[in-house]
Amino acid sequence: MVPIADSMKVFDAQKTDEYRIENHGIIGDTYSSALVTVKGTIDWCCFPVMDSPAVFSSILDRKKGGEMRVELRNETHSMQRYVKNTNVLKTELSSPDGKVVITDYMPVETDIEKHHNFIYSRHEIHRLIECVKGNADIDVIFRPRFNFGTSRTRLEKVKGGVVASHGKVTLSLSGLDNLYIDSGSAVASLRMAKGKKIALIVRWAEDDPALSASRYTTEFLQKTVDFWRRWASESCYRGKWRDSVLRSALALKLLTYSPTGAICAAATTSLPESIGHGRNWDYRYSWIRDSTYALSSFNLIGHRVEEETYFMWLLHLLRGRASMPEKLRVMYTIEGDPVPDEHEISALSGYGNSKPVRIGNGATGQIQIDIFGPIVDAIYFTYYPFDRMPDLMWRFVKSIADYTSVNWDRPDMGIWEMRNGRRRHTHSAVMSWMAIDRAAVIAKMTGRIECWQKWRNISRMMRKQILERSYDDGKGYFSGLLDDDWLDASVLVLPDTGFIDARSTEFRKTLQTIGRRLMDNGLLRRYEGDDGIEGDEGAFVLCTFWYIEALFLSGQKKAALRLFELTMQRANHLGLFSEEIDPQGGGFLGNFPQAFSHLGMIKTACVLQSKRLMNQKPKVNGLEAAH
Repeated sequence: MVPIADSMKVFDAQKTDEYRIENHGIIGDTYSSALVTVKGTIDWCCFPVMDSPAVFSSILDRKKGGEMRVELRNETHSMQRYVKNTNVLKTELSSPDGKVVITDYMPVETDIEKHHNFIYSRHEIHRLIECVKGNADIDVIFRPRFNFGTSRTRLEKVKGGVVASHGKVTLSLSGLDNLYIDSGSAVASLRMAKGKKIALIVRWAEDDPALSASRYTTEFLQKTVDFWRRWASESCYRGKWRDSVLRSALALKLLTYSPTGAICAAATTSLPESIGHGRNWDYRYSWIRDSTYALSSFNLIGHRVEEETYFMWLLHLLRGRASMPEKLRVMYTIEGDPVPDEHEISALSGYGNSKPVRIGNGATGQIQIDIFGPIVDAIYFTYYPFDRMPDLMWRFVKSIADYTSVNWDRPDMGIWEMRNGRRRHTHSAVMSWMAIDRAAVIAKMTGRIECWQKWRNISRMMRKQILERSYDDGKGYFSGLLDDDWLDASVLVLPDTGFIDARSTEFRKTLQTIGRRLMDNGLLRRYEGDDGIEGDEGAFVLCTFWYIEALFLSGQKKAALRLFELTMQRANHLGLFSEEIDPQGGGFLGNFPQAFSHLGMIKTACVLQSKRLMNQKPKVNGLEAAH
């Protein structure tokens, strides 16, 4: 059976490497987030927002990166779980003498009377430590390091806690009076009896810890629990994997920056796809394609607000240039600015000594034609039946359809952001076709007959050409490149777009070939061949979910269900996924938690449940053909 996301796994204190990617949970407030290890160490956090410089980054360098530890002396084992249907995390540390529970969360506030969908951030981490058994001797170590550990950090003990600073930037810890400064860390040792509680608050941009009064921690805890449970209760998914679906949805919500609706690809940077090589990227930005996929998954399970917020932001990015989709970038910062140029932090050793640690992303300037299909598809499902579709949104759809009509065959870097030159990717061509197909339906249903007729004819022409250039009986599968034989798992999405029937002979042969050549110990790799980057990578979690969905749609339902159950067992103890997994060792690879992985899990669970949730429409031979 699939493990419930909130189940408890025991971690041996002597044998567990807490810094391994899979040995983490995440907390957040939809502005920023923090990773917490199974031993209660915060080893990653960016303040004040997700793509800001890190104040804790020891996951990337245990000596230089900075962290906040709560250590139980003589610890024998630990366990970790979420408070059900929330992003409030509990870590239980045990020793022969006693047991403590650390409750970690970032306070979430909303103004229910005025605007319950707007979230306010206090830019705080609350840590409630309680001794629940015997006596516990604990040590609290507060060791922030600003700017990914590259800036000098000054610690000053003050009444009620300690303040860390670098220039005008400050981070405070309140709740302890017996702290002392030692070798760049603030340290406190405590003896706790059963029933004793201590509340610690880490707060950004606060130089007076007394202002972050610890007595408010319990009050904010209840408000935060209520918020997350209220949000989770809005899900319409009631299937057998509800716990796992909600955990994935909650993870996606944590990656959503509430002021703009931008969705980060992941919470971290430079967690490697291959240990010891250079496949380390900064994923703390909002990719247009990834975000629209995430919005579609939100839509499937009943969360609609995120979509409309995001598309209003997207139109704002164009700043009145809705008729110029070519100006749309592949990715943005969560505030909507251009992503910084990619550079390396040479001072950090990297996760598992995997250099380099990168900030910014070099793919920001790439041409990726595939981004437009998911945009129009998501707009279709967001505004269907279009009685409330803004005129500005229609102009945006029209401009995308006109642009992709001309540029669909243009060489690009593709969904995998290859760094070995532009090529004509099948996935990009099909996504362009999908943009025009969906635009044609929107045009027809809004009475714009001339546009409908034009785009219908173009989509038919495109589909014919793509079929001819991506498939032939000789190789017996859809190639990842037009006029080539590159094997690529991205063609698994063809049936989902409506481009081809999953039960067709051509697609079933493709599915068989991909399973034979890309499957590795139950997990799917992205592609075969050289991608221009050093080192091999792990299996890609999203591709595995794509494969499961394709199996199901092709009629192989039992095989799909069996593989889905096995894949869910690959999640960590909290039900979270990274970008990739080592097929042999099972360790997590790549940034964490990964939006791609969790949106794929939600989508696949919905498909396997065999129910058309919300306003999903049939997708056989294109939506245009269904109308």
